[in-house]
Amino acid sequence: MKPWICLGVLVMMAGASAAGIPPALKSTQDIAHVMEIEDLMHGTVLYRVDFCEKGDCDMFQTDAAHVQELADYSQLFLDTHPDYLNATPKQLDPAAVASALSRGAKQYGCAPDKQQTQCVMHALFKAGKLKRYALLQKDATEYEEVDEDGQYIPGGYD
Repeated sequence: MKPWICLGVLVMMAGASAAGIPPALKSTQDIAHVMEIEDLMHGTVLYRVDFCEKGDCDMFQTDAAHVQELADYSQLFLDTHPDYLNATPKQLDPAAVASALSRGAKQYGCAPDKQQTQCVMHALFKAGKLKRYALLQKDATEYEEVDEDGQYIPGGYD
């Protein structure tokens, strides 16, 4: 699989519809752009959450079976990346963040210490089979698939 994704191709296959957004992602729409993507070639539905601020964007994507993980990850991502808060229509709900953290800590056995949020985020990323895309160059027009930490891995993913 190629390590990049062309936004034009993605948009051609996307069927963005607010009615198609699952309930788990509804509150995420207040803090990020949420999109349902229908891959007509493969007959699958994916969900994507975008965080953008001044040309910097991070996009997270998963399949329909993992929308709760994507929703919880999105809450925690925005909480740990406050620069994106400038571009959100609403402020982050502390109760939603606490709920995502508590639910994840219990489910994945993350200890209540300084690293709890990172532990939960890592577990959600893996369990939710999330993919992350980012613009890696200042004037880039293509999003590239990156690892969990936003770093490009030469050779991409299989």
